Amino acid sequence: MPRPRMDSGRWALAALVGLMLFSLVWLVDRHFDAMWDAVLYVLTTRSLLAGDGYAVYGEPFHLRPPGFSVLLLPVMAVFGNDFLAFNVFVSLLGILALALVFVYFRPRLGVPVSFAACASIWVNPQYQSICNTVVSDTAGLAAIFACLLVDRWARQRAGLGRDVVLGLALAATGYLRTVTTFLLPALVVSRLIDRESEAGAERFLRGKLPRLAVVCLVPIVLGIPWSMWKSANPPPQPARQHGIYSYWTAQWHQDSSDPDSPLLSAGDVLGRVPWRTEQCFTSLGSRLPKVTLHGIVPAPEVRRIREENRRPFGFWLGCVGVASLVVVAVRRRDTGSFFALGSLGILLIYFDFDDRLLVPNYVFVLGATLELLLLGVRKFLPPGKAAAAVTVLVAVMGIADAHPPEDREFVAQRSRVNTAVAAFIDETYAEDVPVGGSLGHHMAPFLERPVYFLEVAAMKQGAAGIRDVVRERKLRVIIDTGGENGGLRQLLDRTIVRNTSLVRRFGDVAVYELR
Repeated sequence: MPRPRMDSGRWALAALVGLMLFSLVWLVDRHFDAMWDAVLYVLTTRSLLAGDGYAVYGEPFHLRPPGFSVLLLPVMAVFGNDFLAFNVFVSLLGILALALVFVYFRPRLGVPVSFAACASIWVNPQYQSICNTVVSDTAGLAAIFACLLVDRWARQRAGLGRDVVLGLALAATGYLRTVTTFLLPALVVSRLIDRESEAGAERFLRGKLPRLAVVCLVPIVLGIPWSMWKSANPPPQPARQHGIYSYWTAQWHQDSSDPDSPLLSAGDVLGRVPWRTEQCFTSLGSRLPKVTLHGIVPAPEVRRIREENRRPFGFWLGCVGVASLVVVAVRRRDTGSFFALGSLGILLIYFDFDDRLLVPNYVFVLGATLELLLLGVRKFLPPGKAAAAVTVLVAVMGIADAHPPEDREFVAQRSRVNTAVAAFIDETYAEDVPVGGSLGHHMAPFLERPVYFLEVAAMKQGAAGIRDVVRERKLRVIIDTGGENGGLRQLLDRTIVRNTSLVRRFGDVAVYELR
């Protein structure tokens, strides 16, 4: 009996995954990008590995769920503080995410266009940046599309078992990344207004509604342990080591580190919409320009960097992309489109902005734009030629984006310096000597001992805050990595340097010992 032949889609998926794996030889970075979020993931994973719970230097960590730190746990247990291993792990999650994106897009876009779209995302500098940073973005993207594919599978044939599996997938995803919690309301909206529910209200109430209740109940119940743990383990307030007490506090309160601070007015929150809209739409239309803000960068400098990374007509192309997503959402009434629109709406009032937050939205916007483009081109060309034309267009776009992140050498240089500083600290001081850092998150991953952060206290309380941390933590060594921000360095000079002696300097990084 002849063996069944593998269809073109499976061959294309195998080729896509194979090419991405092969490209890791050149694309994986051996250095650590000391982004704030990445540092917190490393510190919480260390705490879990040491048996100290989900915490940062003994303070319970509530800012995000523990799923990614748990995923990182076996990598750290086997490889220790190996930055190459971390980046390989995150890159593999990025490959898994795009494999799932391909499977999700294939019925809509066809094999060639789906292949080209995923390849273009893979070589995008922003995507490569998150693949080489210890953050949950690639894992979150994989979880989102895994849930959407499980949702598609569950809709194919009614059954309690399939609904429970979908609920379990949503629950697991909610423990991985906060933004994925928007999948559940998107799924509810999608099922309430799908065309099958229009066929008859009685049939919907007897069949669809109980199934929907099961899908909702499972993640809600399984999310209770995380909520109970947070209630039972409140971190100190205001937060001293990571600046944000919770996303809720940062979003709705005047002081992001203090949940007892006054609430923002509705005008303050809605006042973010015009400039967040400009930022989000420009980023989507510019295909997620890579903008790295190492350390605390003054606002004028942030604006200058973003202006340099904008593409011509980026805002208007972003408008076209979001409009395409709206059209596809109306046509298909699918969970993915509703999720992308809902999470984008949250970003328009969000307390902070970073282009990498838009990676899931960009994937959906790209898919929706290509879907409508295919429909349009097919009015003038046969389906095969239309697919070929759109594939070529996407390939050209990918080639235009295929360059390393602009800050790659900066990250490598800073990582080498921090590694040298860490080696010097370990050779010079005993393990129980308390260490502080001006921008402590720059040094924390490189030293397997606490590096207490001074920047949050400096921003909140100035010189008094720095003195408080030094006194409370009994710091004896200060690592001044404040080269990126003159204001913080001057503040340290006034409060710390006068009472310390310079031990050694590594370029613009200095090690001081308190007298």
